[in-house]
Amino acid sequence: GQGRVALSGKEVSFIAPCLVWLPVGEAERFALEAGSRGMVLAVTEMGIAQAIPVGPISSQIRAILMEPLVKSRIDLKQAKRLSESLENISEETDSEEGGAQECVKHLLGLLLISIWRMSGPVKREAQTLPRAIALQFLQTVELHLRDHWNVARYAAEIGVTPDRLNAT
Repeated sequence: GQGRVALSGKEVSFIAPCLVWLPVGEAERFALEAGSRGMVLAVTEMGIAQAIPVGPISSQIRAILMEPLVKSRIDLKQAKRLSESLENISEETDSEEGGAQECVKHLLGLLLISIWRMSGPVKREAQTLPRAIALQFLQTVELHLRDHWNVARYAAEIGVTPDRLNAT
């Protein structure tokens, strides 16, 4: 089907298969044409924060999720993957099995990575290997042990983000 969403006073149309990501409070109006089918997932800000994977792309994912994203006529393979992800999240949400909440968190993390990929993330240059970062960190700690630096200060000294240092 198709529909439209009003964002900041401007109407944006979309045609299936599509992905519409709307951060909290962004959409003024969301409408689907009669006969359209789709899936809706509402997630709290805390749920999103807990699901964002830790690592070098986490800050990029956070930045993408702060803005609305409307992707029309996406590849059928992508649409199928998104649909399956949403169905799996729904099944785990309704499940009473042990670990269901953890499954939902990780499935949501995978969904957020898919959304990030669809947004056209900026390609980054090759990153320093984790082993090299760990060695630099240990050397820096030895040099500044009595300075009581926080993780962000160590990361800046090494030349990586705090998320990257934490992941390493």
